[in-house]
Amino acid sequence: DIILISGGGDHLQKDLDRLRTTPGWKTVHAIKTGRVYDISLDLLGRPGPRLVDGLENLAHALHPDQFPQ
Repeated sequence: DIILISGGGDHLQKDLDRLRTTPGWKTVHAIKTGRVYDISLDLLGRPGPRLVDGLENLAHALHPDQFPQ
């Protein structure tokens, strides 16, 4: 399980820490495992050449084992 958000930026870790203690959210598998990813809406929300970059970011989030460091 993962959660994709747009616009988390620098606040993503702080928000994730808060959700880990919030009733209802703290039991969500993606929250417990830290699989919450911020992908820019500029990359996925607008048709154009940068859509490929957004899809690459999405692929990395969904299948990190397929992309060696």
